[in-house]
Amino acid sequence: MIRRLATSVCVLFAVAGTSTAEPVFQLGFGGGNTISGTPGLTVQIPLTVQLMTTPDAMFPDDGATGWSLSIASELTTIVDATVQGTAGASIDDTPPGLRNPAFGSEETSLTSGPDNAGAVSTVVLHATNDDVQLPPSGKSNLLVLTLRGTIPAVGITETWRIFTKDGLSAPGATPVDNLIGWQNGVVVPLGAEMRVAVTGLSSQIGDTNNDGVVNLDDLNNVRNNFGTMGPSDGSLPGDAIPPDGMVDIDDLNNVRNNFGAGAGAAAAPEPAAVLLLCGGLAALTASGRRDRRR
Repeated sequence: MIRRLATSVCVLFAVAGTSTAEPVFQLGFGGGNTISGTPGLTVQIPLTVQLMTTPDAMFPDDGATGWSLSIASELTTIVDATVQGTAGASIDDTPPGLRNPAFGSEETSLTSGPDNAGAVSTVVLHATNDDVQLPPSGKSNLLVLTLRGTIPAVGITETWRIFTKDGLSAPGATPVDNLIGWQNGVVVPLGAEMRVAVTGLSSQIGDTNNDGVVNLDDLNNVRNNFGTMGPSDGSLPGDAIPPDGMVDIDDLNNVRNNFGAGAGAAAAPEPAAVLLLCGGLAALTASGRRDRRR
């Protein structure tokens, strides 16, 4: 039942057998699942490893008394791992956790090497008192991770993947599996995976579709969405960089004044066509203003 557990949790988990009835323990992750920014920028984001507990009818008051975690990542690097601010923190910490430092234990480390990069953490809340436990129902934070990665090129979206992976080990330490200890034994929790979409954003003023150039597509975006309002995060169609949550004369001017800018920009249309379209939108704006004054 017990496979490759870290030494610090063997005392808790060295229980003969497990009950046929037991709570359901599900690992998960908490944090944002989308990131966008300037291409080439190195960013760091926090992420929490969480435990969702669903009680069993025979043991409605029993929660986790300890755990071991083994977490890996792809296309991003885990650069920090800590139990500070989680249930595994010491009762003497600020904010306090549930672990009694005199009777419990905690070991958290980063791991490295081929097929071994990530983080491991083992926590025993209290080695001799099973009443020191996580809530028997609901979600608890077990570990805080810091991820580091680089924003990809303009218009490219990468998927950073963070997931549970048994068998990671810190240098010179025993490999760690994902396990949950409770009053009646050890449970292999349901695993978890989180995907974070990371997109490189254009910084080209006048760009409306995040392709890094200002061309007829951007002019059409402004025309087709003129007068609309929405989020100011760059997702509103026709809202040219710098976005402000409105598609208006400012966006038209940003496209017009930067038309043809950007690496690999498509051939610009005849100036007369651009001026005609811009003039039509400008006239539309002026007409709307006159109507509002009546």
